[in-house]
This record gives sequence, structure tokens and C-alpha cells, in this order.
Amino acid sequence: TDPSTLPLRNVSDQNSLVPTISSDGTKQFELTAEAVRWEYQKGKTIIAWGFNGQVPGPEIRVTEGDKVRINFTNKLS
Repeated sequence: TDPSTLPLRNVSDQNSLVPTISSDGTKQFELTAEAVRWEYQKGKTIIAWGFNGQVPGPEIRVTEGDKVRINFTNKLS
């Protein structure tokens, strides 16, 4: 993969994962591992492994006792 075609991300791109709720109340999250260009300092980038296009990966918030399912897709080589 040509690194210049990877999405450019930085710390301001951080978002929490929002679940879908199944009929039995299970909170379902979609999580994808993939390479991204991460701007760790203004004008300086590296190729990083991110989750849902984020470095570090997104926050997953649940409450003790919740039923949780994480559907994981690995797009790393």
C-alpha cells in the first residue's frame, strides 16, 4: 500500500465508539484495525496501526453488567 493514500489522522480525530443495541439488549461495537498516517506533531507523520482510523483507538464505554459484542475486522497485512 502506498503510504500517501492512507488517511491522515491526528489527535483531534478521537471519538468514542457508539454501539448499536440488539433486540436482546447486547451493545454491539464495530472495531477495525488498519494502517493510517498519524500526524503526531504539526507537519510530522508516521504510519501507525490504528483502530477505526484512530491512534490510540476509540474509547468503548459500557456499564458493569452490560452484554457486549465486538465485531472485529483486521485490515492489517
